[in-house]
Amino acid sequence: MSAFFDKAAGDYTMALVINPELLNAYFSRAQAYFMMKDYDKSREDVNELERRGYRVDPDFLEKLNTASGR
Repeated sequence: MSAFFDKAAGDYTMALVINPELLNAYFSRAQAYFMMKDYDKSREDVNELERRGYRVDPDFLEKLNTASGR
């Protein structure tokens, strides 16, 4: 299953290379990183979304904070 999320994160990265304004790609990649337990990368995408004024799903933020020990 980890290979699935790794591939998904790579696909979202490619989408962002093509168009960095695809905010949903940041969120989807953050979710993929979360599922791979790469909480630092997930947090980076969340921070980028918030910097751009996107309101991240509070339930996801709570899960990320709990899993990462914040």
